[in-house]
Amino acid sequence: MTGKQKRNLIRARKIGEKSRQNDMFSNDIIHYIKTHTNIEEKKEADLFRFMRNINSCSRLGLFGQTADENTFIAAHTCKHKLCAVCNWRRSEIVRMKYFTFLKEDVLIKKTIKKGIEKIDKIEQKDIDFMHLTLTVPHKKGLFKGEKWYAHKLIEYYNSMRKEDFWKENVVGGEYGVELTKGKEGLHIHIHSLLLVKKSNKNRNKLHKNILIYWNKVTSEKGDKSTITEKRKDAILKGNELLKKSDLKKIKGTGSTIIGLNLLFVYSKKPLSDKDIWIENIKMYKHYINYKEGKLMRGAIMECIKYHFEPVAILDESGHLNVEFVAEVLPLIYGKPLYRKFGFLHGIKQLNVNYKEQTLLEEIVSIAENAIENLFVKRERYVAVDCRRIFVFDNKLVIKGNDPITILQSTTALGAANELIQIQISREMQKKNKPIEIENFPEMQNNMNFLCN
Repeated sequence: MTGKQKRNLIRARKIGEKSRQNDMFSNDIIHYIKTHTNIEEKKEADLFRFMRNINSCSRLGLFGQTADENTFIAAHTCKHKLCAVCNWRRSEIVRMKYFTFLKEDVLIKKTIKKGIEKIDKIEQKDIDFMHLTLTVPHKKGLFKGEKWYAHKLIEYYNSMRKEDFWKENVVGGEYGVELTKGKEGLHIHIHSLLLVKKSNKNRNKLHKNILIYWNKVTSEKGDKSTITEKRKDAILKGNELLKKSDLKKIKGTGSTIIGLNLLFVYSKKPLSDKDIWIENIKMYKHYINYKEGKLMRGAIMECIKYHFEPVAILDESGHLNVEFVAEVLPLIYGKPLYRKFGFLHGIKQLNVNYKEQTLLEEIVSIAENAIENLFVKRERYVAVDCRRIFVFDNKLVIKGNDPITILQSTTALGAANELIQIQISREMQKKNKPIEIENFPEMQNNMNFLCN
């Protein structure tokens, strides 16, 4: 089996699993609506719209078939921020783009302004990649009296990037807002990949300035409190450049936890004589430099994945926390939760407008050889509901006895166009169907193929 075939099986298995997870989400919403008679009308409408999106996602998957194997090509997706399939796919696309971009030792940015092309370059040997995590105090799920405070984090982060200490050290980066559910409600925080100018103790210098600034903007107005001696000792332990006199500026109501790290990996065996043994996990901590190209890119991909982690929408039993989802849906609607800045801003090959990506663009974006992938001929192409996709013994299997749709075209390009027409027809039918609970029968009634 080739590397390309292995990667295709991984993608096929993932989309099958995530499609079935969407089914579980839909069932959980239906059960919640049927058992809660006092749901606000707006929340119920939001849940119905979410359910309609995920019920259409990956129901049309494009597959190539030969006598020996099935090959997953692409699928029509709904692009919803809480969709299991689309969260996975969005992360995959972004990581793929960054992995390709960072292969070069010299990073190039081309921009055109008023018809004039400008070229900026950065050599990877001159920068350090760092992972920054920013949080705020949120007792009882509130920050400065607000339950939804993502806009505040973004506002503070954008203002910090205008400070001199930032512009002198950070040449660019990207960030994502992550939402998780804690015991006291929403926990909203920022993960950011930074490109930092290489210098002696650059991490500690930057960390010190970020700590002082972030604590100031996240403190309550008029706060004159200080932090405990125990907390001071913990902060000082994390940065040898910090002195006790610096901590006089730190307010008790502001954030004191700043995660800023050079990129590293854990390894069972030491990768250099500078590796640090971490006793509690029985692993070596290895800080990566730009010369370790593949290892460095892998660590960057690991960092970026935090920016696209799906919202923690599952409860302890593994089912959808519908009450939480109903609360979050209006808060995230139309809100950009990911941005590039500095040197990375304006680099077109890193742009991801996943929401507007068509099926044809999806095929091109995943192709190792786009021309071959679009025009390669197979015995036939078929349209299959991705919930029916499983991988057994390194083979892609389409389960169930329901008939599959055989497409007329023998190329991916032609088959994709056929699939688009089928989807348009389905969308037209949906527009004429009212949003009512009866139009969303519980999925287990239609999932007999899982048992076949």
